[in-house]
Amino acid sequence: MPVAGRAAIRRREGAVMLVSEQQSAIRGESRLSVQVADLLHNAVHLLEDDKEAARRCLDAARCLLLEQEQMEAGTRGGLAPWQQTRVRHFIDDNLSVSLRIGAVAACVRLSSSYFSRAFKASFGSPFSQYVMERRIAFARQMMRDGDEPLSQIALACGLADQAHFTRLFRKFVGMTPSQWRRMHGAGADGLLLATPAAA
Repeated sequence: MPVAGRAAIRRREGAVMLVSEQQSAIRGESRLSVQVADLLHNAVHLLEDDKEAARRCLDAARCLLLEQEQMEAGTRGGLAPWQQTRVRHFIDDNLSVSLRIGAVAACVRLSSSYFSRAFKASFGSPFSQYVMERRIAFARQMMRDGDEPLSQIALACGLADQAHFTRLFRKFVGMTPSQWRRMHGAGADGLLLATPAAA
């Protein structure tokens, strides 16, 4: 067979393989849609006769959709929206205690190393900095809304003592907690205008 004829056959085979790969990807997406649709269809039909079986179908559909969402989030390098929400709530609910990255990663079923990278991609800052910013925001809210001693606010924000609290507050806000409280605390007319100072 002439060389030109073999090259043409190779080009055709390459084009066929490319189309085949694209069709496989489309089939993969449509396979998920078909599986979810089948599970939902079965759940509807089982609902009256077997509620437990219907619930299992709905749970299976939910798991498939969550897996797909996690895979898509993984390709972008960040956390899925449901993971971001759960992480925010977990952190805000546990500001008064020591927060370990492993515990937060476990709440969204990820390893610590992957979670650390995905967290930064999603929230725009490293985990420890974000947690500290949330602690300082909580402290400002406490000072604005009440008159607890600064030592109590430090403990409520998960900080070791008032001195530690004062150092971190000055780093993030640009003034001491006492100065900020005089300007913005309960009864003050000022608004919360302070922005984080450069580290």
